[in-house]
Amino acid sequence: MNNPGKQTQEHPLQQIAQSPTHKLLLKQWLKEEELIARRVSLREARLDAVRRDISALCCAYFAFHSTLLVVLFGAARRQADACRRSWIPCLLSLACSMAMVWAIRYKSDVERQMERVLEREAEDGKLLGKCAEELKRKGLEFDLLKE
Repeated sequence: MNNPGKQTQEHPLQQIAQSPTHKLLLKQWLKEEELIARRVSLREARLDAVRRDISALCCAYFAFHSTLLVVLFGAARRQADACRRSWIPCLLSLACSMAMVWAIRYKSDVERQMERVLEREAEDGKLLGKCAEELKRKGLEFDLLKE
């Protein structure tokens, strides 16, 4: 099967090792792929922290309201005169509720924005990985100008 007249074709990685431009490009792409993977893991950790904050705010919101309702109903049973001034705790409850709702909404917006950035980073990493794999597979046949 081996014809001595035909030159055996080298493995694509061997071709890349002999070409300084292809070798440099592969090194840069692999390094960039590693950096992107680090950024993705860091962003995932930050996203988890934001989600924990949202959960804590929701729990605080419901705990605050349950406590406030118990206090208001307890005060209303004791004295009939207390109902005249019940607008003060209700107004305070409304202000605190609005602040907590704003904080939850803000954190949710931050979460949504971080998810979009994370998706973009992950997609960049996948595309870069595909390009590096194609370079490894094609060797010198890989067109540097096209890619």
